[in-house]
Amino acid sequence: MGATEQQASAIASSIDGTLLEHIHESLLMAFNNPVNRQKFKGMQNNNEPFNGTTPLEYLAQNPARATSIAEHNKSIGMPW
Repeated sequence: MGATEQQASAIASSIDGTLLEHIHESLLMAFNNPVNRQKFKGMQNNNEPFNGTTPLEYLAQNPARATSIAEHNKSIGMPW
């Protein structure tokens, strides 16, 4: 499940595509289950910081959050 056109537009118009690539790569490294790899971004997540939204909704609401997500992923050892 991918982003809606509205979500993709909000996210892509506000942040550097490289950040999205890094986040995507970190998800591929974190998940070995193909369903999680493909659908995680569109699945409701009740954990912090998502609090019941999907990761795509979370980013679309405030695309600048991608920076903090990427920084967090890097701080836990993602190789980029």
